[in-house]
Amino acid sequence: QLPWCHNFEISLSTKALNCKTITTKKRNTNMAFNFLLAIKIVLSLTLLIFSIVMVMALIWHRETKISREVHPALAYVALWFSIIWLSMVEGIQGSLVGLKTIQTDLYRQSHLLTYKSVAMTNKGDNLDRFLVGRQFLVLFLIFVINMAGAPRDDGAKLWRLPEWIIKTFLESGVANMLMTTNIGQLPSQINVSSHMLDFVNACMSNLTVYAGLAMEYSGMFHAVYFFQQIFSCLKGTRSTLSREPPRSLCQNLFFWARIIMSLALLGFSLAVTLKGLLQGKTTMWPGVRRWASILLFFFLMLITGLLEGIQTAVYGVSKMGETFNSCAGATANTLLKNEGRNIPKFMIGRQILVTMCYFFIAKITTQDVNVWDDRDDNVFGVRNWTQKLFNTGLLSALVTTVFGSLFWQMLASAFPVSFLTNPLVTALTHICLFLEATGICSASWLLAWIQNKAAGFKRDEVYIGNAGDRADRKYPDEDEEIVPGRLYPSVPTYPPTEVGIYEVGEEDDDIESN
Repeated sequence: QLPWCHNFEISLSTKALNCKTITTKKRNTNMAFNFLLAIKIVLSLTLLIFSIVMVMALIWHRETKISREVHPALAYVALWFSIIWLSMVEGIQGSLVGLKTIQTDLYRQSHLLTYKSVAMTNKGDNLDRFLVGRQFLVLFLIFVINMAGAPRDDGAKLWRLPEWIIKTFLESGVANMLMTTNIGQLPSQINVSSHMLDFVNACMSNLTVYAGLAMEYSGMFHAVYFFQQIFSCLKGTRSTLSREPPRSLCQNLFFWARIIMSLALLGFSLAVTLKGLLQGKTTMWPGVRRWASILLFFFLMLITGLLEGIQTAVYGVSKMGETFNSCAGATANTLLKNEGRNIPKFMIGRQILVTMCYFFIAKITTQDVNVWDDRDDNVFGVRNWTQKLFNTGLLSALVTTVFGSLFWQMLASAFPVSFLTNPLVTALTHICLFLEATGICSASWLLAWIQNKAAGFKRDEVYIGNAGDRADRKYPDEDEEIVPGRLYPSVPTYPPTEVGIYEVGEEDDDIESN
């Protein structure tokens, strides 16, 4: 045997041994990951069940706002309807964004309701309009959940539980946050990342799309377009903001009239909210000074705004291609670690932190004024029916929608690089990754799997193939134009590659058979 043949055989044996070693290490790593994930899911599920039981009992004993002022039955209906609808709102957002670049003729016959929703939002600037209205729906539903399931400001007593448990889970809002995030947000976002067509193919999806568009059309949130105009002028992209033809004179008058009306409504809502805080007429925790309540309110809006803007900025900067790492600094380096797997982890942690901040804002700003014949206790001395409107938290939700979300999304879309290089943004990124690593919402993976099996979702590739298949069939995906200053679609939450309990092997077989 020639020497070079012998050396070649040794080389092949060494490579085979190395491959076997790598495969064994990878298998051991996956086993360790699955074991850790299982522990996280069990603990998270235990906390979730405990939170649900406590909140249901709290409503039964009339310890929440709606259950005491109206009836526990209405509180139960309002709570679970809001959580279920919130799940639909969160899922629709990811679906409409993901399906925007896919030609609708591919699924027009198989998913008619999905086609109607996507055709509506793909028309002109309707997707941006829906995202504006959808943001208010999210805030409004969270405020309703808070009124239905959170204890009143006079404290709660339940089953003689220790005070630290009451304060930790109920008075802090952690129980409602766990229910909302694990049931109403993350499962739908996880499923939508690969099952967009099936998720939106429902009548409730169409109603949600129309509701979001109606919220935007009302003009209550047109103040964000005023800020958009300012940011786009500073950026020099004012002429490219819209996908629609230039507005006529009447359309311009109607547009700016709604902006003026929205700015006036926003100023009035902010004044009512601050007046309620100054007079101590909200559901804020007892013992907190009024000036501290105001500072905390603005601080939480700053945090939520930065968190909402991060995903917008990441989406915009990622379109810069090779310059992504160099221009976005520490935030980009953090998110792109582990082959980009930190991005979905960040999105999950971000959802936890945003929801927690929203519940804190609802607790701080929701007014709780007893409406009597005497109007002296009412904010600004308004009529009783007006004070009842204030007590719903609608005005606080409007302020938070604009100043705690949409304003920062507009800012991040206009200046994504500067936004991501902010040290506070980098710090929030690490906090979100830490929250995801704790596994506090790992139960959402199990609930997503249950939702998937119960609804019979199939991967989108089963119906329309992947991008290469669509190109071969003369239906290539369309390129989305990214214009700084325009409200970018939010980045959907994608499951990590180490799926663990969320196995898709059976669905992969379905794809191959199709």
